[in-house]
Amino acid sequence: MGTFQAFIDPIRDRKSLSVYKFSHVNRLIFDGKDERIIGVEYTRHGRQKIAKATKEVIVSAGSLNSPKILMLSGIGPKEHLESHGVRIMFN
Repeated sequence: MGTFQAFIDPIRDRKSLSVYKFSHVNRLIFDGKDERIIGVEYTRHGRQKIAKATKEVIVSAGSLNSPKILMLSGIGPKEHLESHGVRIMFN
């Protein structure tokens, strides 16, 4: 059973769920006050967009892309992120 069949298909008719094909997440968006993630910045058909969440953001991009998204968002080893010019979100 794949991810879609196990997790998305049973709830795909919910109004609170949006699934966009042909989309690539660039980074997570933080609120800046209490270090909460409030949405994602993504690219779809060559256009950069933002999707905001009212409750939660689930990062589920596999064992390679989930850490990549976190690191592009400033979450990860400080020295490694700074060497690539990524702004650190947490000290």
